[in-house]
Order: sequence, then C-alpha cells, then structure tokens
Amino acid sequence: MILACILVIIFCIALIAYSYVLYPILLGFLVKNKQFSHQQYNKDKELPHISIMMSALNEERIIEKKIHSIFDTSYPLEKIHVYIGSDYSIDKTNKILQDLSKTYSHLHFNYYEERRGKANVLNSLKKDIHTSTKVVVLTDANVLFTKDTLFHLAKHFKDEQIGQVGANIINYFEADKPISQQENYYIQRENSIKYNEGLFDGSMIGAFGACYAIRRDLLIEFQQTFLMEDFYLSLSVLQKKYKAILDKDAICYEDLPGIIEEEYKRKKRISAGNYQNMMAYLDLLLNIFSKVGFCYWSHKLLRWFTPFFLIIIGVCTILLGILNFIPIKFIIGFSCLIIAFWVIDYFMEKAHKQIVILRFVRYFIYMNLAMLQGFFMYIKGIKTNVWTPTKREN
Repeated sequence: MILACILVIIFCIALIAYSYVLYPILLGFLVKNKQFSHQQYNKDKELPHISIMMSALNEERIIEKKIHSIFDTSYPLEKIHVYIGSDYSIDKTNKILQDLSKTYSHLHFNYYEERRGKANVLNSLKKDIHTSTKVVVLTDANVLFTKDTLFHLAKHFKDEQIGQVGANIINYFEADKPISQQENYYIQRENSIKYNEGLFDGSMIGAFGACYAIRRDLLIEFQQTFLMEDFYLSLSVLQKKYKAILDKDAICYEDLPGIIEEEYKRKKRISAGNYQNMMAYLDLLLNIFSKVGFCYWSHKLLRWFTPFFLIIIGVCTILLGILNFIPIKFIIGFSCLIIAFWVIDYFMEKAHKQIVILRFVRYFIYMNLAMLQGFFMYIKGIKTNVWTPTKREN
C-alpha cells in the first residue's frame, strides 16, 4: 500500500510537471531554428477580402477605440467589412456604433432586443458577411489592433493548408492589480507555446478567442449550448486536417481585469466549455501519436485534469500519514502552511500589496478550483451559452 501511494504521487506530480514545465521546453527544442516556410501574401492587390465579426455587450468604454483601431490600418480599406452584433446592450454602445457607421461605410451594425449569447450573435452575423470574403476575423471589443494586425493575420491564407491564424495578444495592465501580473505571465507563456505548436506542423491547440482569423469555408455553425465557441472552431479546423498557427507580428492589445473573483468565474466557464469540446472532438485525443494529438494531450488535457491529480496526491499523502510513513504532524503542518499563504495573500490584496510568489501560489490553487467547478458544471449539464461578461476596471 505504501509503495503504491508513493508511486501514484510521483506519477501525478510528473504529469503536472510535464504539462506545465517540461512540455514547453521539449516543444521549443523540437522547433528550434524553424520558421514558417509556406506561401504568404505580400502587401499588394492579391490580399484577400476579409470580414471582421464581433459580438458586443455594454462596451461603451472601449468600442469607439476598437472601431478606430480596425480602420486605422495598412490593409486595403476596400477589402474590409466589419459586422457587429450588439447583444442587448443597454449603455451607449448602440449610439456610438450608429454614429461610427456614418463615418465608416463598411461598418455594419445589428442590435438584438434580447440576450442571445456570443455564439448565437456570431451565427447571425455569419449569414450577412460579404460574398467576396475569403478570410473571417473574429475578435472581442476590448482588443485593440495595430496598423498591421489584419495584414499579418491574412497573409498566411495564400497557402491552402492554413485554416486558422491566431493573433499575438499583448496585455496592458497595472502591476498593483490583484492578479494582473500573474495573468499576464500566463498569457505570454501561452502565446509562446501556441507559436511553437504552429511551427510544429500547424498544430496550435486553440487560438485565443480575443482575436483570430479563419478561412471562410471553415466557419461552421456554433453549437447553441457550447460555452467556448472559439475553441470549438479551432478544433474543427484541426479535425479537417488544416493547419493552425500563431503569428507573432499580428499584435493585439488587451486589458486585463486583474480581479481574482472575476477571473475565477471566467476560468470556471472556460473549463466547463473545455470539457464540452473534449467530448465533441474525442477523435483528436484518440489519435495520440499524431502531432496534433501529442500537443493536445501535453498542452490541454493534462492541465484540465490537474485538479484531480492534486486531489489524488492529497488522498495518497493522507493515507501515508495513516500508515505512519509520513508523520501526521508534518501533513497537518504543511496544510496549515498552504492555508497561511492563502490568508496572508488575501489580506495583502485588501491592502493593495503583494508578494509575487504567494500570489502565484494562490492563483494556481484558485484556477484549479475553478477548473474543478467547471467540470461539475459540465457534468450537471449546460443549458445555455449566455453568460455575464467579465467585469473590467476603468
């Protein structure tokens, strides 16, 4: 029994360490000195027509900057059409969009008089996109483009094997916000992993939903009850044997909420949606020896089950204590230390201060709790994809 518990603990720790630490290192080694070699468009008349789709809900704070950032571009304006669905916004979003549509003739705006949810709004907008559209860009209202964002997203679609291109999301944040620093570190690390997966024969496992481009022919109908429509679409691209990549030059800027309670709710929703997509695309997981399967298991699946690995480690540790292999006092002391870290960091947050390592420990635990709760949301059954957007500080 003692040996079995020790082996199980070592195995679970190894899986967690592999996904979070060893996999990024291994992936970087596999693509070392590699660059994209496929055909790309130049800034010329060959560039494809693009349609930009976006669902907006009460975005008066940022929507005007967003629209200006789209049209202040090096991309030919005559090849851009923007479609925005206001999902029952009750602030000044609709008025701002109406005014902007007078300035930008290629800005198309629909207002819905009841909440539909992002996926349903995008399904409606998809029916209206311009017939000449070859590439569709999906983005969020709080993400600002640079002059060359659209070009760097669209240039790859000259190669018929490229199905999806993710943007390089860069966050602007205030270091004194509760978890902005930790979330920023996580996103930048994810950007690096996704970029290397793209180099690994187009095997990027999921573009950031904040901004990505997809070949129009691959834009499928979003499921009515699926929470993660961006990941659903990303896996569909890979399932159809197209390549998915990230372009580091396709830069977008996104603000971070920095509020741990809001991030907890967002991670919980994302987790529930991930389990939905896991079951919908089991064939990608079962093909474990493919490059996509290897990246999917290493990058996503093992992380989704980290909460369960942590529970198993805890149970086995307690059993070792009961069997007198580990002193009970040590187990209790270690548990009290983790709780003390949590409590100290909680009160430091209230005082607008932080010790970075304590905040990382609390962030890791918090986000795994969110994943665990998301799993039970999925098991219970998800009836709707309508959700409350993350609150962001001004």
